[in-house]
Amino acid sequence: MRIAIRSRNHVSTELRHSLERRLRFVLGRFAGRVSRVSVHLAELNKSYGKTTKRCKIVVQLVRSARVCIEDTDADFQKAADRATGRVGQAVERALARRHSAGAHAALMV
Repeated sequence: MRIAIRSRNHVSTELRHSLERRLRFVLGRFAGRVSRVSVHLAELNKSYGKTTKRCKIVVQLVRSARVCIEDTDADFQKAADRATGRVGQAVERALARRHSAGAHAALMV
């Protein structure tokens, strides 16, 4: 499982390491079925002196399925924590759907 963290803004090394560690923990049980994980960090809406930070996680599963999770907050760390907390559940649901669809197709034969 390859993890790539990208940002156009300055993001601390500590946040990058934290994200990678958390993603490996959350997605570790799916490691054989996850080919790559991309994390995109960006600042949005620079109006009225406030900025919103976005953390978008894209998990590329083996055999072309893709899971995307996105979260925003005033702080990169909070947005990243919420997104990584949700991504494991989303991958589990996607794999369960794919498994049940395969079982359904086998019953139709």
